Amino acid sequence: MTGSNLTVGLLMAEYADYFTGMDCFPAQKTLAGELGFTTSRQVRTCLRWLEAVGWLHDTGTTVESDGPHRGSKIYWLTVPDCPHRHDGSALPVVRD
Repeated sequence: MTGSNLTVGLLMAEYADYFTGMDCFPAQKTLAGELGFTTSRQVRTCLRWLEAVGWLHDTGTTVESDGPHRGSKIYWLTVPDCPHRHDGSALPVVRD
């Protein structure tokens, strides 16, 4: 994990619901500005990595934007290989 991935992940946690880790939808431009990144592309790269390794879940929905750009994606914070569903119902842990 790079420092950039870690800082984007931690900042995403600041935007998520405190109790559930859901409903996290800061704009990429906002994240870039708060972290001192020069472009939103750096944020997108980190978000893709966090999704790929299981720390973020893209819900497939967006929050509408008032401006000319698309709305922000809604993410949930997740834990890789976590033995429960996002709704809290138990799942059996299956090992190979």
